Amino acid sequence: FILNGWNQTKDKLLKNNDLKSQITLLDKTINTLPEILKGNLLATDILFPDGSMKYVEGIYKNNSISDYYNEVLGVSIIQYINKIQKSGINDTSINIFEIGAGTGGTSMKIFQMLKPLENIISEYCYTDISQAFLNHAENKYSKQVPYLSCKIFNVEANLASQKIPIGQYDI
Repeated sequence: FILNGWNQTKDKLLKNNDLKSQITLLDKTINTLPEILKGNLLATDILFPDGSMKYVEGIYKNNSISDYYNEVLGVSIIQYINKIQKSGINDTSINIFEIGAGTGGTSMKIFQMLKPLENIISEYCYTDISQAFLNHAENKYSKQVPYLSCKIFNVEANLASQKIPIGQYDI
């Protein structure tokens, strides 16, 4: 009964480009939920088939909501870097630490916006709790982003135990 109602609703919702990724992902999970709950399928196999980010990536980029907020963040970062440079607080280089970078939807926008300032960016540390996301970042971004580093980071654990230097990052 629920799936019949879902299928009717899904077709209407898929017409909205801003919701297409969310609806596609929801559809994949709804249709496999019984098997996931029985323990016959791993949810990660549905969300990330063969390690692919194709179902989750569109949630974080290429829709008006996430694109808007990624742009706002990028503008804020650029303004902050300009303020740092003008104040003389840090006249050498900028280090950025992104927590939970995931598929890189936000990172990609920031990398584009930082391109004109590339010569003053020392490090953009792309972090996540999952090595799969870090591998994705290295494969997708490392060739165009010379200052990129990727590190496992668990926000719930002590910084020192994760070899994250305290006080090194400007942003």
